[in-house]
Amino acid sequence: MDVEVEVEVGVEVGVEVEVEVEVGVGVGVGVEVGFGVEVGVGVGVGEKVGVGVGRSSPGVARRRRIRVAPPCSPGTVRIWKNPAPQGGPMADKVIAGSDHAGLSLRAEAVRVVKAAGLEAEDLGPFSGDSVDYPDYARQVAEAVAAGRAKLGILVCGTGIGMSIAANKVKGVRAAHCTTEFEARMARAHNDANVLCLGERVLGLGLGGAVVKTFLETPFEGGRHARRVQKMADLER
Repeated sequence: MDVEVEVEVGVEVGVEVEVEVEVGVGVGVGVEVGFGVEVGVGVGVGEKVGVGVGRSSPGVARRRRIRVAPPCSPGTVRIWKNPAPQGGPMADKVIAGSDHAGLSLRAEAVRVVKAAGLEAEDLGPFSGDSVDYPDYARQVAEAVAAGRAKLGILVCGTGIGMSIAANKVKGVRAAHCTTEFEARMARAHNDANVLCLGERVLGLGLGGAVVKTFLETPFEGGRHARRVQKMADLER
């Protein structure tokens, strides 16, 4: 069942702008004011979402629609959400690890986590002896995927190797970030659950700021949840 509310004022000339959602159940609002500028907005779930911009002569309306969602049966509701952790409720803590090239920035990251009032688990290493970054990437990534930690932080010389290794673990969305903006977008749009940093690239000051931003930024959900789910689908 479609429900539509339309308000018209003045006459139609010039430019028409329409934003429309059609579905089994929906609500639409259209406003046409003065010099023929028409704006229509519809809210619903399912069949199609249309966005159109057109030009019309006085008294003549032209509408153009662009489909950006696949069709579905009227009344069908699609819900996208992140997959549940593998192994029960998610622990409210942050887990960190590094290789020998990321000792100092990992320690700074753990300090930032605790300063934010969060529990931190530090997997080490705790000496300067050479180690292999995939070993620590796997430990942190598997802990996050299993729900034993809410977020993970990995540090190596550049952050690149850690991110490649961590993303091999199903359920992990590891983001290699070099700026606060990247950290913010990684959380807000991509729901990244592991932050990968390069100590030789960032140093401690900027590195700590990137960690702080990553921790403070929530996932926005909405249209981004659909895209995160599609990433998860690639793992199947």
